[in-house]
Amino acid sequence: MLSSLLTIIYTFQFARLIVGRWYAVGAAMIVATAVPFVYWTTGGLEGTLAALVTTALMYHLMQYLERPEAGRPPWNVWVLMGSFLLVRPESIFVIATVIATAFVVFRLRGISVTDERLEYYAIVIRKLLWVALATTALMAAIFAFKQIYFGDWLPVPVMAKLGGGALLSRTGDGMQYLVTALLPPPLSLLPFFAIAGAIYVVRKTGRDEPGFTGGLLLTLFVLVYMGFILIAGGDWMEGSRFIVPVIPALAVLAVMVVPHVKSREFQVYILAGIVAFQIVGGIWFAKFGSISTPLWEVSNLDTSNLAVEKYSWFARPNRTHLRDIPVVDQLNSVIETLKSEVDGRVTVMSGQAGFVAYHMAREHYKEIEFIDRRGITTTHFTDCGGTKDVQRTTTGILLTYTAFFANQEDIEQECGIQRPHVIFELDLPELTVENVIARNGYVVVYRQTGKIQTSKTLQGIEVLAHESIAVRSDLAGLFDGPFPKVREWNVE
Repeated sequence: MLSSLLTIIYTFQFARLIVGRWYAVGAAMIVATAVPFVYWTTGGLEGTLAALVTTALMYHLMQYLERPEAGRPPWNVWVLMGSFLLVRPESIFVIATVIATAFVVFRLRGISVTDERLEYYAIVIRKLLWVALATTALMAAIFAFKQIYFGDWLPVPVMAKLGGGALLSRTGDGMQYLVTALLPPPLSLLPFFAIAGAIYVVRKTGRDEPGFTGGLLLTLFVLVYMGFILIAGGDWMEGSRFIVPVIPALAVLAVMVVPHVKSREFQVYILAGIVAFQIVGGIWFAKFGSISTPLWEVSNLDTSNLAVEKYSWFARPNRTHLRDIPVVDQLNSVIETLKSEVDGRVTVMSGQAGFVAYHMAREHYKEIEFIDRRGITTTHFTDCGGTKDVQRTTTGILLTYTAFFANQEDIEQECGIQRPHVIFELDLPELTVENVIARNGYVVVYRQTGKIQTSKTLQGIEVLAHESIAVRSDLAGLFDGPFPKVREWNVE
């Protein structure tokens, strides 16, 4: 939440330098009401932090480039550049492309300027070279650390998703993601005014009008980052997480054209319209797309049979986390029973590597070995020659349990991955996954079913509670039956 607040402040400051205080208020309001930004403020991931370091970096870069005197980048550019490179794996490629493109633009534009402006362009080009040098040094340090500490310079999730489908198919998915993110129901005016702002920046750059540097940096960042989303194919999470770092830039670009509307009254209508449509979009998303519970209804939830006090407050409004809380408790109990009965660590496999896996590892650190079936958090299957041809998407490796068990001997021989002691997994009402696991030598010891609906007014997207825990049949005798222990969800 602190990142969100600071992002709004930086957006205001950025817009104030370009278009003035009154319009900057409009930019800040646009960011504060943008549905992805609001949703991921309490989402627990890096979205709003990425928005903060992006906006702050562009703001201080603009100030550095527009200073009349030459010189090296100040300390804040170094710090923010390092933070930007660390916050998201694609940041390295995004900022390198932005700097290289800005260099080309200034170099080409400087060819045809008057002698009076030639010195300005020469200074900016030298500064861009300094920024490129700083970025390269930071990149090298980060790459070296990752290679030494993790054994790879790319994060595990990136390795799991690389090669996921044909480029054309991924680009189509990315385009669909962008359309959904930028034009959510019922309608969003922000992208239309942001496009107008980008066109205005291009014209201003072409005419060599003073003060175009900030707008140019924002335009290049938006274009490059959206290019990344297109190539990557978007993201599987709800709420348009990937678009969050771009929202402040879109807001500033959008308000850049507002001062050129002659009627002050119409200017108010434009800014109010953008904000109003976003508020309506937020209500629509809460009604049909969210997995959370409205804050004012969280205190009314019946959680008397859930150990919610052991988890952070942010887990309680999230219905998928509510779904997982009893699974964590049951899984910890299973591991506690097994850890003294098996040789070495208890091996646990799942394609669900979020809330449950985190709390399992937190409780049983060094007592378990987690095998991520999708390869998002562990390298068991990404480094395995036997699974190198398995299809990869934005959700990781599409290795089904049917394929795993059918090829288990080859996988064990090539990858050293034996049949895990425990499997926990999400399922469908038809118990498709559970049936496959049970047919291949496992006993389901815990199953939960039902639907988790926590609001009567803003229901959000449907969240099924179907999830199960299974142990290898040779270990089932360690547990008291009858199997499975069943929980029917009724949280409302």
